Amino acid sequence: TAADFESIRIAGSKIELNGDTKITLSRDDPRSAVLDRGEALFVVVHNDQHPFTVTVGDAVVQDAGTVFNIIRAGDMTEDGVSEGLVIYNPDKQRVALEPGDALRANDGSAGVEKFAVATSAVGSWQRRQLSYNGATLDRVAADISRSLGEQVTISPSLNAARFTGTLNLKKDSGSFFKDAAPVLDVRVERKGNGWILLGTNEAGG
Repeated sequence: TAADFESIRIAGSKIELNGDTKITLSRDDPRSAVLDRGEALFVVVHNDQHPFTVTVGDAVVQDAGTVFNIIRAGDMTEDGVSEGLVIYNPDKQRVALEPGDALRANDGSAGVEKFAVATSAVGSWQRRQLSYNGATLDRVAADISRSLGEQVTISPSLNAARFTGTLNLKKDSGSFFKDAAPVLDVRVERKGNGWILLGTNEAGG
């Protein structure tokens, strides 16, 4: 069954949480949050005197009046913006992200990967859709895991595979994978309590 989404309202702003997401809020500062893992969509009321900040690993994302989505997986952070402006690490790299911009960064790395994203794809998991432009299947599997609430992995044979397109989420994982497998050009098999994506000609484990 699909993971339940959670909505939090704080100081006039709204945070939507995807499945398997952990976020820490401060009683002393309602304009700050720490995203430990998972995915969250932030709809922030801007305040020039007190910007809303999200700490992710060793980085800080600061709003400038905006709607933005953050994914935290392991030591990787991905941030996409659909409205307004976001500043990534304002005291270090100070990377400005406008609508249609996204970035990916790893803890301990000074560099960031900035790329374009459709504004409609930012936080599209809320509409039961996952949209991609050249994403690795490992990333797609992680997103499906959060959204379905079931572990999804990929075969090593698919490590180099990329996907561009949109997947429509369903509450029943079996029904979802029946439709998604041909779109992803993979085979899908049950593996323990989860699923594994395999190459179309690959034997199952």
